[in-house]
Amino acid sequence: TDANAVAFLGTGSGTVDIVDANGAGFSGATGSGNIALATQTGDLTVAGDIATRGDASLTATAGSLQRTGGTVRANALSLIAGGSNGGIGSVAAPVLTDAATIAFTGNGSGAINIVEANGASIRGSTGSGDIRVESTSGDLTVDGAVSTGGDARLTAGRDLALNAAVSADEVVLNARGGAIRQSNAGVITADTLSGSSQGATSLLAANRIDRLGAFTTNGFALSNAQALTVASNAVVDGGTGNVALTTTQGGIAIDGTLRSQHAVTVDGTVTLNSAGTIVEGVGGRILADVLTGRSLGSASFGSENSFIANRVGTVSQFQSRGTFSLTTEGTLGIFNLDATGFTTYLGVIGGDLLQLRDSEIRNTTGRYFVPDGGIGRRGNGEGQSLRVTGTGNQTIIDVRIRPAYVTARTANGTFLLLDGVGGFNSEIAGSTGSAQQSNNVSDSYIDPALISARFRTYGIVPSGMRLPEDQIESKESDDE
Repeated sequence: TDANAVAFLGTGSGTVDIVDANGAGFSGATGSGNIALATQTGDLTVAGDIATRGDASLTATAGSLQRTGGTVRANALSLIAGGSNGGIGSVAAPVLTDAATIAFTGNGSGAINIVEANGASIRGSTGSGDIRVESTSGDLTVDGAVSTGGDARLTAGRDLALNAAVSADEVVLNARGGAIRQSNAGVITADTLSGSSQGATSLLAANRIDRLGAFTTNGFALSNAQALTVASNAVVDGGTGNVALTTTQGGIAIDGTLRSQHAVTVDGTVTLNSAGTIVEGVGGRILADVLTGRSLGSASFGSENSFIANRVGTVSQFQSRGTFSLTTEGTLGIFNLDATGFTTYLGVIGGDLLQLRDSEIRNTTGRYFVPDGGIGRRGNGEGQSLRVTGTGNQTIIDVRIRPAYVTARTANGTFLLLDGVGGFNSEIAGSTGSAQQSNNVSDSYIDPALISARFRTYGIVPSGMRLPEDQIESKESDDE
């Protein structure tokens, strides 16, 4: 044909095969036969409903696919825009479809804009244009590769399944009424990943993502085969679920916020498993009932010289193969922190530093800063004195509620030196500092005035022994 508008009607299993010499608008239907529509030059426009129970293909050989009205209904649908910058639909006027499977091809900077009425399986590509595919209801499944040099936004009315690779500059995934899941073949390659889901998001393939942007979900898990950065100002919110980030190669950098806090009896957990280091930048923040994980290098969540206002309730079963440091607001509980062979630093503002159950900190040396609360509780049972197994000094930088209860030993049971920095003021020095448990003695105390005074030696004062009157007052054992 050579017309501006082409309307057709077939019946039964009759097929429709039309090629227009120039650009044309199409509408029409047949029963169960296949429909093949094409333009040799110019654009192919969906001007009204195009429908069959069979398959349909729409090809703009040297142009783009546009829509001015109607929906394309078919079993398997192929959309091809072969122009040098051939695109499919637009943001304002996407191609509307109702199909079981959709394959699309754009070219150059041509963008892809498709809105599917029900669930569909999709695949396709374009050069550098953006890809936007949405199902208004039903599931959206990537069953073949989706790729572009631009951005890709995939939105499902219910569940979103990645069963084939998705590659784009930025990938945005949304499951408005369900979950996001990924098979091993559904690898995401992107500069940035962001999105949302009503249910959980589980992306555990060997992804290659540079930055993790904002993600709102009810449970988030991501595995990455390279170093990963939580982008600045991004919030990854686990909602009613947990947040877990894993790298199988490279480290984790946190410049945004990771949140897993629950107002229920089940704690929200942030799990970080890094094949390298974990470094939280000054713009980063962890808001979690529980922080757990491992790092094959150091793990820094704030430091003695750079306080980061995290809000972590408990450090649980964290293993670091390098130095470990954490700063947080509010009371911090420790349920096993293993930095064997390396130093640890714990800074707590606005709360206490406590041992939980029968747990310990393993390090070489440790430094503890709790200016608004206490360290440990009196006694040596579960949840009492802060227990440390190390090789060197354990330093109380500052503590408000005195004494600080710390039981520090080497692996073979020898007591370690507990000391304080020279900055103890008179109020702190006037009370007792660290408390050590020793054999057959209920409690013993260390006088921080002796620690900080260069002209005196320092030692453990057994229960029942009073310091000389000319020394600063010390607290005696409660058993006296």
